[in-house]
Order: sequence, then structure tokens, then C-alpha cells
Amino acid sequence: MKNKGSELISGSLKLPPDQKKKQSSYYGMITIPEHDWPTTFYNFCANTLISNSQVILAINDIKKECNDVLLRDIYNPNISKTLKVEDFKQIQHSSISQTSYYL
Repeated sequence: MKNKGSELISGSLKLPPDQKKKQSSYYGMITIPEHDWPTTFYNFCANTLISNSQVILAINDIKKECNDVLLRDIYNPNISKTLKVEDFKQIQHSSISQTSYYL
């Protein structure tokens, strides 16, 4: 735009004045204003939901249910006799249905 001037379609436009670049620090560090971090952290911890008794009880119940689900088997591994394929499929389907119903 500086070279072409009014030959451009946007001839009436003008560039903003050049801005001087700020001197950057040698190590690239900046100063951070003083802040009371311990008080801010205490207020954050005191006001979050994790310190609420209902939330703690709910988290404990969720943990208990997750552990119960972890112990469940999707398939029935307790087959002690030989079965026909159809009977085996029926037993496994029933076990899968019971587990999905529990979930």
C-alpha cells in the first residue's frame, strides 16, 4: 500500500502510524503483582462442593456401586457340565441380561 498509493482500489485508505515496539526483557520474564495466594486457596477450598457433606456421601455411594459392578461378571463362567450350544448361548444371554438390568 505504501508503494502503490492511489493505484489500488482502496486508494483512499490510509495506514495507521507505525508503533514503536516495546523493549523485551533479556530473560523473557515479567513481574507479577503481589497476591495473597494462601487466602485465595483457602477460600477456594472452603467454597468448593468437595467439602460439602452431601457431596462426600454421594461420592462414597458412587465408589461403592463402582466396586460392586467391578466384581460382577458379564458372562457366566460357572458352567460345570457339558452343554449344547443353544443351552450355552441361552445361559450366557441370561447372564448378560441380568448384568445389563443391574446396570
